Amino acid sequence: MTAQEAQWLNQIIATEELHVLFQPIVDASQQAIYGYEALIRGPKSSPLHSPLRLFDVATKRGCWWSWTYSAVVWPSIDLQSWSYPACCFLTSCR
Repeated sequence: MTAQEAQWLNQIIATEELHVLFQPIVDASQQAIYGYEALIRGPKSSPLHSPLRLFDVATKRGCWWSWTYSAVVWPSIDLQSWSYPACCFLTSCR
């Protein structure tokens, strides 16, 4: 981890610039969406856009747990605003 990466991570945390994407999980036998996998990304303009790099820098910075907590809470809040019931699955690359 470089000093610049640590600075980018601090900026992302301070400005809450995590982006949540929901990947549908399809039940092919029912031809229906079973749930969604929440995918976390950093800002597109950041070298920490990749979740692998994002979580790696957070781990090396010593804030993996708070970062993971944010990665769980934000998708949950986004999912609650949807008008229909859905399951949400979170995966970790740690």
